[in-house]
Amino acid sequence: VLDAVDQHTVRGREVAYFFRQLPTKHELPEYYAFIKKPMDLATLRARVVAGTYDETRRRNAFLTDFMLVFNNAHKFNQPESDIYQDATTLRDVFARRARALWPRSKQRIAKLLDATTTTTIR
Repeated sequence: VLDAVDQHTVRGREVAYFFRQLPTKHELPEYYAFIKKPMDLATLRARVVAGTYDETRRRNAFLTDFMLVFNNAHKFNQPESDIYQDATTLRDVFARRARALWPRSKQRIAKLLDATTTTTIR
């Protein structure tokens, strides 16, 4: 799932580029003032490698953390921005892959997707 999102391209453009690593607090202090739980793909990958999400009961934590990447982008960015649009695209890629991989988690995934449709623009 993580690789599918990270490697997703649209017309040759890497859609996940801005989601791989968060800007530093020095580069974008207003992001950290507004977003209370920052998350990026590098952090998710590190947690996967460390075994944080290995057990089945921890799948919800993985799904929640993954969706946090997209929720944060939707909250911080304007709907017409490229980053907001890319977050929507990657959220959909994630949802398709996660549903196929974990069919018993479809309700959890649907609930997380519903949460991303309600945005809080700064």
